[in-house]
Amino acid sequence: MTAHVATIRFEDGEDVAFPVPAGGSVLDAADGAGYFLASQCRAGSCGTCAATLTEGRTCDVPGRAQSLLPSERSAGTRLLCSTLLDGDATFEVPYPIGLVVDRPAKGRARVTSAERLSGTVTELALELVDPPETGFLAGQYARLKVPGTDEWRSYSMATCSAQLPEMRFCVKLIPGGAMTGYLEERCAPGDEIEMEYPLGAFTLRESAEPHIFVAGGTGLAPVLAMLDELRTRRGPKPPVTLCFACQSENDLFYLDEIEMRGFWMPSLEARVAVTEGAPDSPGVGTGTPVSLLGSEPLAPESRAYVCGPPGMITAAVARLGELGVPPDRIHTEKFVATDV
Repeated sequence: MTAHVATIRFEDGEDVAFPVPAGGSVLDAADGAGYFLASQCRAGSCGTCAATLTEGRTCDVPGRAQSLLPSERSAGTRLLCSTLLDGDATFEVPYPIGLVVDRPAKGRARVTSAERLSGTVTELALELVDPPETGFLAGQYARLKVPGTDEWRSYSMATCSAQLPEMRFCVKLIPGGAMTGYLEERCAPGDEIEMEYPLGAFTLRESAEPHIFVAGGTGLAPVLAMLDELRTRRGPKPPVTLCFACQSENDLFYLDEIEMRGFWMPSLEARVAVTEGAPDSPGVGTGTPVSLLGSEPLAPESRAYVCGPPGMITAAVARLGELGVPPDRIHTEKFVATDV
């Protein structure tokens, strides 16, 4: 059978085209052509590889799960890991071509510490062995191989490239989870961990307009890296609002890190809350990351960055739209727990 052609149109106006063999997904074909599009689970669950179909016809990989809402699919959204072509097709993706032309590096890192930050989060600190010549962009993530297993897990960097060779990750502790078991039972300084990075397109755009960050749970990790990148950029700093919440006070973490960035960035307004119970911590209220956005209209030129569980992402995108932020100025990263 003749292969159809997929064209990918990037945020910066660049296009690439490549053949997609019959029965093969658009994402796999892109990899084969040397374009490493944003992806994570490659199984239809996380939504990282979402793109907008603007021309052509597609169908789904038989039997593969789909995390899209019916309204998203009707609007043209497709998951490239689960998409087959019925003819030539064009897709738009919300990131520039520069993020996809280099294959992620593979390397090793040594554990320097594993510190429990809260009842449900551990910080894993690593030091790269033979650091690469190039770094990564704040907001991107790495795949880590769980020592002693064949399992790989994805975690966003809570640090930015300027801090290399040190890297920090926030690991959500999941009962029975492969990485959770390693961290709680056998992790020790000096352990070597295989890794692949940088991955992902959840990155800061060059913009002097107001920045809004909405983070749920460990979705705070890439947001902290983004705040650090904003802080070190030259020129005037944009107004920044951080809306961060966890389920309970027992789950909260990095409150000192948030406070420190408030000292470093006078333009930062941090709103922190828990969804359950009455918090005792100073400056912590009750609410969700979405409710912390408030009710006042937001400047339509604002840039919004949303990271956390899928339900929170959906609610935040809807609320930001109601408050006046256009869809093309909202950037998201879903955190989906991997099966144990």
